Amino acid sequence: MYTDVLTRVDDARTMVGLGAGNHRSTSSIDTNADSRTSVGNQPRDMGSGMTIKMVVSVISAVYGGGPPSIKMQIASSTHADFSTGVVVLATTNVFALTSVSATELPTGAVFTLDVSQDLDDRGGMIRRYLGAWYTVADETIDAGTITTDFVIGVSNSRRYYASGFTVA
Repeated sequence: MYTDVLTRVDDARTMVGLGAGNHRSTSSIDTNADSRTSVGNQPRDMGSGMTIKMVVSVISAVYGGGPPSIKMQIASSTHADFSTGVVVLATTNVFALTSVSATELPTGAVFTLDVSQDLDDRGGMIRRYLGAWYTVADETIDAGTITTDFVIGVSNSRRYYASGFTVA
């Protein structure tokens, strides 16, 4: 999987202290073709016609007492700070965060969430800014760190092959 700092919206973000409610990623991606001009919302080429994937990598287990729960979402907004005009484009199931041993987001977990770029052609759902939206329910998160990226393709680097062979 190729990731780039320009497509990363959360870099080793601590989830500690996130309480019930909606929380946006620490940064967003500006899809405006040229942000130096005022030429409408012309999307930049992020793999034209391909599905965009949000990849969440769990650096350390996310959990809390209570227990809290969380769902991850791809969101789009008319403002970089996601203060208004937010549209949720895709969402995960709810993850239970009961304890470090029973959390559904353990250390090393990686999951993806897809959003098709043709959503913009079917009603203008993709706004200027793209980011992650975390909805926490019930209790405050006590521990955990994640990294969130937007990518075009994901490869499975967890494949294991037989050992003991020499390639000549």
